[in-house]
Amino acid sequence: MAERPRLFDDITGLAGTALSAFQGAKEELESLGKGRLEEIVNRLDLVRRDEFDALAEMAARCRRSEEELTARVAQLEKQVQSLSDQVSALSATETAGL
Repeated sequence: MAERPRLFDDITGLAGTALSAFQGAKEELESLGKGRLEEIVNRLDLVRRDEFDALAEMAARCRRSEEELTARVAQLEKQVQSLSDQVSALSATETAGL
């Protein structure tokens, strides 16, 4: 059986080393790119999606609460007007009866 030439072993070793180096370079580039992107985002003063969603939910709750309170105030104003009308009617009755 013929032995594999040493050249093939060297090429295989070199290819493995190159692949390992490329993988390391890829990870380094990804890390640098991610860091640079975060710098840009921070400089632009952008908000994260989860922060935006939380604020949108708070705004929606406030809007619903404001609508409920507006309806409650309208109801109370009607009650006050009704009581005011009753007091006026009683006053008019007492004044007419005197």
